[in-house]
This record gives sequence, C-alpha cells and structure tokens, in this order.
Amino acid sequence: MPYLIVSTDQDFFPLEGARKTYTEMKRIYTLYDAAAKIEGFHEPGGHGVPDASRNAICNWMKQWLRGEAGSVDHGEIHTEHEEGLNATPTGQIATSLGGETASTWNIKRFRDRVPERKALRNPNSIIELRQKLRAEIERLTRYRPASAPLDIQRGRTIEHDGYRIEAVTYQSDNGLMIPAFLCGSGSKLAIYLDPRGKTNAIRPGGDISELVKLGFTVFAIDVSGIGEVEFRRHDAAPWGFPQLASLDLMVGRPLVGIRINDVIRGLDALDALGKDPVGGSGVMGFAQGKLGTVLLHAAVMDDRLSGVAVEQSLLSYRLVGANPIHRDLEDTMIPGVLGHYDLPDLAAALAPRPVSILNSVSPTGRVLLRKDMSAEYRYASEAYATTGAAGQFRIGLRREGEALAQAHSLR
Repeated sequence: MPYLIVSTDQDFFPLEGARKTYTEMKRIYTLYDAAAKIEGFHEPGGHGVPDASRNAICNWMKQWLRGEAGSVDHGEIHTEHEEGLNATPTGQIATSLGGETASTWNIKRFRDRVPERKALRNPNSIIELRQKLRAEIERLTRYRPASAPLDIQRGRTIEHDGYRIEAVTYQSDNGLMIPAFLCGSGSKLAIYLDPRGKTNAIRPGGDISELVKLGFTVFAIDVSGIGEVEFRRHDAAPWGFPQLASLDLMVGRPLVGIRINDVIRGLDALDALGKDPVGGSGVMGFAQGKLGTVLLHAAVMDDRLSGVAVEQSLLSYRLVGANPIHRDLEDTMIPGVLGHYDLPDLAAALAPRPVSILNSVSPTGRVLLRKDMSAEYRYASEAYATTGAAGQFRIGLRREGEALAQAHSLR
C-alpha cells in the first residue's frame, strides 16, 4: 500500500520520531521491492497541514489513485460558513434528533461500576483491605519502588519568613531529580505537596510557615511535572493538549504512579538526611489540589506517612464517571480504576491514622457541600468507627483565612 509520511518541524510531535519511522518503514518496503511506494515529506511549520504539505498529499493521491504524475491544481479555495456545513439544524445529531453521546454512553457504562466493599468488622479487616489496595495500586498505577541511588544534593540555605530553608535535590528514579525545600528545624516531620510548586508553598504567612511554628520540619517537594520540573506546553499546541499525561501513558505508567514514587523517595530522602520523627511518630503528609490523590495513594503504600491532610482534591473517581464534564483531571486519572477501588477506599485503609479531607471538589473543580462529601466517604467513616478512632477521621470545609491547625485539628 502506498504510504506518505507528512510532518512539520515545529509540531509538538517530534520530527525525529517521524524520521525514524520513515527510515524503518523504508527498510521494510525495500524488502518487498516496494521502496517507491513510501516517501517522507516535511516542511517548516507548527501543528497542522500547511500549503506545501497539502500539495504533497494531493500529488501523492493523484499518483497512486489515478496513476497520473504532476501537481494538482487546487484553484482558489473558499471556506464555507459553519451553518452551511450543518446537516441538521444545530449541527449535532444528539441535540437535533435526540440520541446518545460519548458522555451519556459512558455515564451508563460507569454508573454501576463501583468497588466491592466488604464490611469492616474489626481491625484485621482493615489490614486486609490495605493489603488488597496495595496490590491494586501496583497493578493499575504501575508503581514500583525505585532502585536508583538517592544521590542527595544539598544546596544553599537561606532565612525566610522567620525560619531556615535549605535547597535539596534527590533522585526519584534513574535520571529523575526531584527538587525540594527543607524548611525549619522542628522535631516533628511533614511532607508538603503543592500543585503550584514548592516556591508557592513557602509564601510568607502560608501553611508551611504555620507548620514550622507548630514545631514541624517540612519537606516541600516538586513532584514530577510540578514547579521546577513542570512540563512546559509546546507553543504548537495552543488548545492546551495534556501532553505530559499522554506521554506517561505511552510508556505505560500513569502520572499518579510516578508521583507516588516521588513522594515515597522523598520519605527515603528525609531518612537519609538524618531527620528522625520524635518518638517514632512518622511523617505527616499535607497536599493541596490534585496532589491530594497522590498523597492518599502514597500513604496506603508506605506506613511512614503517619497521617494525611488533603484540601481541594477530587472527591472520588466515581464522580468522574457519573458526570459528563471534567476539567484538568488528566494527570489525576488511573486507567481502569473504576470498579477496583476509589479514593474513599484509600481513606478507609488508613484507619486509625489521622486523615483530614477538606474542601473536596467536583470533576469541574467546584467545592462540594459537606453533606455530599460525608455521603461519599461513609465507608471510610465506618472503618474509623471500627477501630475506635472515629475522631481521627475528619471531612468538612476550611473557611477562607482559617488557620491550618484549626482546620485540620492539629496539635
């Protein structure tokens, strides 16, 4: 079959990939004495089909479909008005004629796809749940413990907002260096994740400043794709294509799994830095926004996280399947997770460790009502009641300007 590979050299799809594909395919076509049936063409330009590329395609089609050589005369091209192209009054079958869309079909498919939830009658049943979830997390997120050396690098130290900050980097996986700030010198330990980056997290008067005053040493890290290691969107993709999440799926590792490893390696780095929690109390985890999902997973996988405080994080994966519109969830999603576990299951598996979930959001980022949050996390509440630690599970709202300690009942 004749095959023309057309590329531009400023697309967000790398030209080198097209060249390698062409070289390999040319070799295969040559083995079949069909080298003339494959060609490669590229020109300057971004994502799209510029004039020279369009001419190359038309000429290729003319050659192989009509058996004629030479250029195609396009003539002057006039674009049609949108309404002139509509085959129905609205331009959509679903709204003009009634019917289903991809969203409505998916909602029907996912409506009843919920995890099997066994009754949690005693502490042993919660241990069993945690073991089951660890296996599911490894399978679905492709999380695997890194074997690369930590390669900790300590940078300069500054005084900031009344406390000391030391710049640190550590290797999360081969070639993946994670930048972090080690803040304060308290006897209690905390790890902090901010989707806007660690530099935002240390803003004067922010949560980290309060944690330092409460006696914590805080390790603020930029997990993969965040802050200093943020993935820069290519200018050739002006619609904001979620390139990072797509690249991760191409290598078979959802971003959640990579970030779980970043967090757990951060705990390893704290150990290597000689930061031992007072009285074996472990490390308290704090996360904002979409990184709350990562922290809940990491806490299930690693008992060194002695508690979790999450704000403005997705309430559940179930809601994503039940709603037609979502916003900025690409790097939070785990393919195939529905029906196996959900975020309330992760919270349940952490009992009796303290867990505080505040200002949970819908798939479009809207802060939900307390009653809806409580209803979604009923299974987690039952787990904490089973362990006699109902007071250790908190779900609710944080008022604007409310102190961190008060909102999360920190001591």
